[in-house]
Amino acid sequence: MRIAIAGGTRAVGRRAVQAARAQGHEAVVLSRGVGIDMLSSAGVEEHLEGVDVVVGALNTASLSREEAAEFFRATSRHLL
Repeated sequence: MRIAIAGGTRAVGRRAVQAARAQGHEAVVLSRGVGIDMLSSAGVEEHLEGVDVVVGALNTASLSREEAAEFFRATSRHLL
């Protein structure tokens, strides 16, 4: 199975990538480190090509409820 993991280089996402690969799945890491900007959606569409499952392990450092909510709304839209 081809699994895209948004935030795949951070604490939770990194473990999700390891678990997927350990089970024999292809893990597609979606992160700024590989040139993907989840807020603007730059690079997202081409990396989701052929993906069976998307795992969201994104996080934001904002302590503002409104900013955090907008971050998750925007990034979720780009993953769906």
